[in-house]
Amino acid sequence: MFSLVGLYAHAGKDKKQSKGYEIKVKVNNMTDSLCYLAYHLGDKKYVRDTTVLDKKGYYTFSGSEPLPGGIYIVYFESKKNFEIIVSEQFFTVETDTNDFIKNFKTEDSKENKVFYDYLQFTGEINNKAIPLSEELKDINKKLADPDLSESERERLTKRKEEITNILKGYEADIKSYREKIFKEHADLYVTKTFKAVEEIVVPEDVPDKEKFYYYRSHYFDFIDLKDDRLMRTPILEKKVNYYLEKLTVQDPDSVITAADYLVSQTSPNSELLKFMIITVTNKYSASKIMCMDKVYIHMIKKYYETGISYWADSAQVAKLSERAQTLSWTSCGTQTPNLMKLQDTSGIFRELYRQPAEYTILYFWDPDCGHCKKATPKLVEAYNSELKAMGIRIYAVATTKDKAKWIKFINDKGMREWINVYDPDHVSPFRQWYDVTSTPRLYITDKRKKIIARQLGVEQVTDFMKQHIRVQEQKKAAGTN
Repeated sequence: MFSLVGLYAHAGKDKKQSKGYEIKVKVNNMTDSLCYLAYHLGDKKYVRDTTVLDKKGYYTFSGSEPLPGGIYIVYFESKKNFEIIVSEQFFTVETDTNDFIKNFKTEDSKENKVFYDYLQFTGEINNKAIPLSEELKDINKKLADPDLSESERERLTKRKEEITNILKGYEADIKSYREKIFKEHADLYVTKTFKAVEEIVVPEDVPDKEKFYYYRSHYFDFIDLKDDRLMRTPILEKKVNYYLEKLTVQDPDSVITAADYLVSQTSPNSELLKFMIITVTNKYSASKIMCMDKVYIHMIKKYYETGISYWADSAQVAKLSERAQTLSWTSCGTQTPNLMKLQDTSGIFRELYRQPAEYTILYFWDPDCGHCKKATPKLVEAYNSELKAMGIRIYAVATTKDKAKWIKFINDKGMREWINVYDPDHVSPFRQWYDVTSTPRLYITDKRKKIIARQLGVEQVTDFMKQHIRVQEQKKAAGTN
């Protein structure tokens, strides 16, 4: 019989009322001496506490301050592990290495009792459902055989229907069990975690054209973004990423609106506020989707520079602001910084704004750059074959001050038709303005020198320009340009 001998041997009832935490773990047949208590945070896991096996067979985690609530992982040296709910601060659990879930017991943690009762219930159903699912796969494979006899096809079809109905019954049983938890244990944290993974059901009477918008607007109905404990689950970050990537139009302004909505649903100065701002900021600090740097700039200016990001000190804010400013000079839709102090091969200054063109490719390169040696000939070929005919000019900025090497590269690669400039005296701030920390680096501007594309690979330029010109022509035809 499960026993809690020694759990509160010295403190008794008073210990439950004290600050801090004490979680005792007993795992039968476990021989590992070391045990860790870790927690989820986004898609990562972090160790919070470490303990060793005592003479009574317990791993005891304890501390003077309460543990932040969430889903934690009891992790052993042998890499075996299981999860527990931390909401209560003083409790004991017991299980067995033969099956952590099936053998899990607790008498003083209602959260974990409900959690593992559910896992044990679904585990029993899965044990019955798995062989039926395998049988169903086999039946479907056999039914695909055109030479199958009619009698056998009839028998298999009947069996398929039987299995399908049984599996539907199992799904209904699980749904009913979850609904019972929601009704009887609405106050528990574990119930919130169950609800957080509930799928939004769009009512049948919602018109087809509005179903997506209904789903999106109700996506967070079952998630309490004011409960910091949900941050320490493997659930929340997945939900946030899905909302931003799949339920939001992938243009910067739409993503910014979605990001602001997510932040607004959290409480001021809360851990979830911090989690949400950091998650979104990091996500778009190095986004591979063109122009999404605008989201990063927005997050820095709205949440860091205003002091809303309470955890960031002045030095961190200054560093982030500097990076945001650098990106803002060349973010999509902005007028690119003018370049004036750059010389061509004849020593004549060729100001960027004075180079008229329907479109301009700004190409930063270096003759000693290995990648530039491979990329530049491809851009030359694209320019000669299609880009020039589109009204595009290339303003190529060499980062070297070695004139002989620069000119040789231009001649060798066939770049003479381009506007080739360099800065032998290092008087131009182009490296800072255009974030030229490596080469090659490429931007595309319209005739007003507003950036329409940034950080493209040379292989992407032609396709991008064809699509861009096609869209502009459609807008013009529709009178919306």
